Amino acid sequence: MDKIKLVMVDLDETILFSNTEISKATSQTIQRLLDNNIEVVIATGRYFQSIPRIFIDNKRIKYIVSSNGALITNNQTNAIIYNKDLDYKTVLSIIEKADNKDRHMFISTTKGVFIDENLLNDKLVDSNEFFKLLKSHAVVVKDMYSYIKENKQAVKKIEIAFNDLKFRDDLYTYLQTLKDVTIVSSHHTNIEATNQNVSKGLALEFLIDQLNLNKDETLAIGDNDNDLSMIQMAGIGIAMKNSSPLLLENADLITASIDDDGFTKAIERIFNF
Repeated sequence: MDKIKLVMVDLDETILFSNTEISKATSQTIQRLLDNNIEVVIATGRYFQSIPRIFIDNKRIKYIVSSNGALITNNQTNAIIYNKDLDYKTVLSIIEKADNKDRHMFISTTKGVFIDENLLNDKLVDSNEFFKLLKSHAVVVKDMYSYIKENKQAVKKIEIAFNDLKFRDDLYTYLQTLKDVTIVSSHHTNIEATNQNVSKGLALEFLIDQLNLNKDETLAIGDNDNDLSMIQMAGIGIAMKNSSPLLLENADLITASIDDDGFTKAIERIFNF
């Protein structure tokens, strides 16, 4: 399809295996898109410093969207072109509502990434490459509420995981009623909060405007609830077979799972190369 000029793609469980690797087919597909002058935009819930070097080092990839859209970086010049923080008072309110029932939490800020002691001691994530990286360079905070309050720390994203899923679901529903925050999830156990003017969909809308494109000239592909806004914003929204029920219900197309190179199969279905 010649009219598509931009492809926005999620990372984890869409093209990224085990938090660190992509398949040979995915790598070749990304290069093929770039060879055909199609913008490939990485859009992830990860904070910028945790994005694998395979994407950062590929300077043909011009735009990287991180923290669910709170930060958009020009990967060729390293310039920040969009940046929205969550007010520290809102973050304090969210932590209060979590009521010390979280399994762990972490925040990403302009000053770095901060984790609580629960995450440091959470053995359930020890085998996860993302959390290994997170623990290796994050600052451990004994009391996240007090730290944010004392430092009036603005936050790009706060992520909280829970063992009590009913409590998590009730809190998720409540937080979605707040006007000054965007609430999404990238896993059924977590809650991710950002500024109300932040989402992957809004990031795509921003880039559409920056590049003077039409919505119909864009394609987005993802696998989880935090990808919903971008597949709804794009001219073509595609869900991986391994996607959450919400994404599967709202996608224009469903492709194969990540284990079956769903990204490549979707691109081959849409494009004539």
